[in-house]
Amino acid sequence: VMGASSIGAMARDSGPTDANKTQFAKELKQAEEEMSAAISEGWMKDKGIIAGMQSQLGRFGYGVGPFNGVMDSNTVRALKAYQKHKGLPETGKLDVATNEGLMHDDFVLQHPPIRTPEKKSFQKDEHRKLIQISGRWSDPKERAYPVSLSDIVCFKDKNLCFDAEATMLGPTQLRCWHVVWDVASWNSTEIVSKPQDIGDCYTRTLRIKLTEESATILTSPTGNCGGTEEHSSTLVDGDSVWGPLADEYRSQKKSILQN
Repeated sequence: VMGASSIGAMARDSGPTDANKTQFAKELKQAEEEMSAAISEGWMKDKGIIAGMQSQLGRFGYGVGPFNGVMDSNTVRALKAYQKHKGLPETGKLDVATNEGLMHDDFVLQHPPIRTPEKKSFQKDEHRKLIQISGRWSDPKERAYPVSLSDIVCFKDKNLCFDAEATMLGPTQLRCWHVVWDVASWNSTEIVSKPQDIGDCYTRTLRIKLTEESATILTSPTGNCGGTEEHSSTLVDGDSVWGPLADEYRSQKKSILQN
């Protein structure tokens, strides 16, 4: 029978040492660098990829052209200037980090925020048996896309709310659909829907506060997929969302484009 000290020694010996962890980290970093170098070497031989890179650098104002897929001295100069601007190693080669920067900046320029001047609207009949509210959805993690607008009409006698929603997924992608909310409770201060399932992982609930004339959709985890964070979106004036996004876009655009 093994004693406690022997078992403890085996447990200590079976685990990875700090030296092993350090060595593994070095080997992993080396493997990543070798893979990145191999990818870069393949890209540098592909005239189509180089032409795409030249086109991006040209749009950003680095004075490249023609976009012929040839890695000439002018293209190398422009690429080094871009790398310097982004705080990357000035290799003059299209590596993984440089490509990620180019793709990100290109995406930003092609996805300006859309202005939706609609003001939030709230209407009700004198008996509060019909409620209508419309506006643009906003949330704390707001980004330029998607852009979602809703026109919600609730009928007390039917215990239903009908939501006509339009969502811009990109500059040229529009999706429209209707959502029917079953009402769980309707009193003098608020309307609350029954939760709707979003797959197995989340539910969402519509809440309309009559005194505040506001609408919120709360997305909550079901507990089936391990998530714990709730997320809420609120109907607001279109300009209240567009303004900060436009300021952010102008700042990013100024940082990307070279004068």
